[in-house]
Amino acid sequence: MPNERSEMRHIERNEAKRWSENMRSERSGAAKICPNERTSFKEVLASDFVIKEFAKYDAVHEQDIACHGFSHALNCVEIVEKVARLFELEDEMIDDVKIAALLHDIGVGDIGKLNHDVRSAEFARKHFRLSEEVIDAIRFHDQTGGDSIQKKLVSFADKLDVNKNRITKSGLNKIGHRQYSHIMDTEILIKDGLLVIVFKTDGKLNIQEMMDYPFTYMIFEATQNLASHFGIGYKLFVDEKEIKKVVDNKKIIHNEGTR
Repeated sequence: MPNERSEMRHIERNEAKRWSENMRSERSGAAKICPNERTSFKEVLASDFVIKEFAKYDAVHEQDIACHGFSHALNCVEIVEKVARLFELEDEMIDDVKIAALLHDIGVGDIGKLNHDVRSAEFARKHFRLSEEVIDAIRFHDQTGGDSIQKKLVSFADKLDVNKNRITKSGLNKIGHRQYSHIMDTEILIKDGLLVIVFKTDGKLNIQEMMDYPFTYMIFEATQNLASHFGIGYKLFVDEKEIKKVVDNKKIIHNEGTR
């Protein structure tokens, strides 16, 4: 009998196929697009190139500590769209960042993560008509900095997609990383003029172990970078406990308290 993770990968492939078929059906009666017109998110999502590249990821999935396949890409799309609408960005900008979020890890394929950011950007440039801002957001998504809102949003989404469904079998064996498997959901909102992130857990997460893990610091950096772009502060919580970054030695502390 296939295990739960194998079933999830099967569902992921079927989901990709379904999305692609639906989008191609929508486009079949549409007018032909001008060659110089930018590619839309719906067109990218419906592309056979995209579906085939994500399908290659199954070959290396279990070697990875976290999923970088189609489900992760869709999660990032959802996050960037939610945040972009919270900050009332224009529709064209939202479409652009959704494309960058969808394609940021497509270069992993069956090769692996090494230089995947470069391959992802090259794939996007080769197959679609995209702005340089979108290409750069894909190319530099592993960085928590960035000088454009596109880069900041995609990096933020990539770092915030930490939850039980993304952690692989290998990830469950890695100290620190394994704690993300206890995150059931992530709430993102603006409250009292702050960008607020709440990791909702199953109650079994070891906060200290998660805080000692370097990737958690990257979550803070990506969140701070995004919030500062809009001139606001931010707070992060694990359930009702606030966690804070200490800049001097890159340690993270947590305070008992309610949000």
